[in-house]
Amino acid sequence: MHKKILLAILAIPAFYFSNAQTKKFDSTLKMGDVGYRVTCYNKKIENNAVTIRPIGFKDYSKPFDIPVIGVFEKALIDDFNDDGFPDLVFYSFDDKDRAQIYAIASVSNKSCAPIYVPDIYIEPKIRNGYEGHDELTSMGGFLIRKFPVYQTDSTTKNTSVIGTRVIEYKAKSNTSNPDNPTFKFEVFKSYDMKQ
Repeated sequence: MHKKILLAILAIPAFYFSNAQTKKFDSTLKMGDVGYRVTCYNKKIENNAVTIRPIGFKDYSKPFDIPVIGVFEKALIDDFNDDGFPDLVFYSFDDKDRAQIYAIASVSNKSCAPIYVPDIYIEPKIRNGYEGHDELTSMGGFLIRKFPVYQTDSTTKNTSVIGTRVIEYKAKSNTSNPDNPTFKFEVFKSYDMKQ
């Protein structure tokens, strides 16, 4: 009898945290009268999707889905490419707590286009010591990514946090074809803060 009660008590925290990690996200983010409604049910983590409905766009309000990897975490709105229109960034965490970042640009509030986000593993200076646990914010049109920097002791094989890395991204556009512009985030600057 006592073993059954103990097992039931031990199972409660695991059940609670698994539900907390897969909580539905439903929020409307706006700049003025224009923005996005972002919804994610987080039901199937291995096959997750985010639904985005543009708000206040001229003749463009049909929702669309974007498949994501992992558990949806947060959405941000800002004018990331300095064109005067609101853009959307959202991210999820994979099974190793590494952020998977997705971004959408407003094309003159008439349509949406993806913003390419560079993989953190492309540049050695940025990826060195990266093991996930990202935090993303926006400020003044910049996408700001912070994460702990880890170092492994070669003799003991122990891993410890030695600081925090901050990366500031700015979205750039290629408007050589105004009917079909392309966008990508570029690293504006990065720096480490010691522990």
